[in-house]
Amino acid sequence: MRNKGFTLIELSIVLIIISLIVGGIVSGKSLIRASEIKSVISEINSYETAFRTFEDQYEYAPGDLPNAKDYWPDPLCLDSGTQLCNGNGDRMLTNETFRAWQHLELAEMVEGAFTGLLVASLSGCDLDENCPSSSLKHGGYQIIPLTTGGISLLLGADVPGLFLLGGIITPREAKNFDRKMDDGISDTGRVIGMSSLSGTCISGGVYDLSISEDYCVIQFKIN
Repeated sequence: MRNKGFTLIELSIVLIIISLIVGGIVSGKSLIRASEIKSVISEINSYETAFRTFEDQYEYAPGDLPNAKDYWPDPLCLDSGTQLCNGNGDRMLTNETFRAWQHLELAEMVEGAFTGLLVASLSGCDLDENCPSSSLKHGGYQIIPLTTGGISLLLGADVPGLFLLGGIITPREAKNFDRKMDDGISDTGRVIGMSSLSGTCISGGVYDLSISEDYCVIQFKIN
């Protein structure tokens, strides 16, 4: 007996099934990604609320509170078991950006457990150690002091030994993110889009929508 091959109808059915499976996988990934981006927006909003609530309650920005030890005695107000977690009270966070996360944690305004270690500006962010991770894979948040005296949250992917300067979202995602939370323009308003160490996100002062890779990092101004 000869082996009977597939008929054209059977092959068509198989191709349709394969297309449906592939389409379902792609749609599923898109839905997951959209959910992650939505979670990031919620995270940023919650961190902004935490910062403002802390300032209202303690009259200092988190990280800068000079008498933190009065609120959280030993052993809570220590980092690495030796250094007190007091800020210097100078109304700036130049050298206290990691301390801020510790103060917010001790005040029970953010989840996590942060060391509060004073780290030089390019010594890096250790996710879930001295700064929080984000809903996006390998992503996290770092506090960046602004020359105007305010601060912003930097959302990017972890780069060992550096700020979170790895690309975390695509230019199109960054533009949509900017549009939802601000004005949709990369270099104005509260949301600032920037190119990462991974590649170009901004070209000619606008989001380069021809790029499909995760080349963007985002800064969100809190105050």
